[in-house]
Amino acid sequence: MKAKKLSRKGTIMRSRIIHAAMKVFAAYGFKGASTSIIAKEAGIESSHIFIYFKSKKELYLTVLEKFTKDQHKFIFNPYYFSIKNDPELQVRTLLSNWILFLAHNPDYLRLYRWEISNGNSFLLQLKSKPLISKDPFTVELYKVLCEGVDKGVFNPTAKRVETFVSLNNICFGLFVRMEFFQELGLDVVKLAKADANYRNYIIDLCLKLVKC
Repeated sequence: MKAKKLSRKGTIMRSRIIHAAMKVFAAYGFKGASTSIIAKEAGIESSHIFIYFKSKKELYLTVLEKFTKDQHKFIFNPYYFSIKNDPELQVRTLLSNWILFLAHNPDYLRLYRWEISNGNSFLLQLKSKPLISKDPFTVELYKVLCEGVDKGVFNPTAKRVETFVSLNNICFGLFVRMEFFQELGLDVVKLAKADANYRNYIIDLCLKLVKC
């Protein structure tokens, strides 16, 4: 009984450290963050971190893995799996879920921007893990676009990598450059969370690139 309590306590503490690390890595990046800052955020001693993680790098990789798994769970919800064989609706749903995920996870956005500036060096190190080997959103979106071309729903350019990159940039770019839009009086995050018409407008822009 005592062992179970310790195990549960350890699981809770590990989760607490990961959530604190998410905020700190998002704010400072891998190089700027320190285990002492993470420990302060978690309300623990720095030495406690190394009970659960061998190094700052291992903790950082764990944070990236959690974000990717959270993204997977959010985007591929039960509704998405109920609309197979309708490529346009699938693309709409994927993009809508992606936009909502980004809007509700600002730390993911900040962390991803640090990764981009660092050449995605740490994300590439997660390739050995089955779920992380390829971004599930990217793989699924490209697959559905190709199926849509085969069914005559999308034009042949939808299979081009350049087109796919453009779709991703339209959605993700809004959040990456949200400070720019805020200067223009546009709160991208607030709109994406609350306004379905705004999300549909962005998705319609994307579909114009691929529809027949």
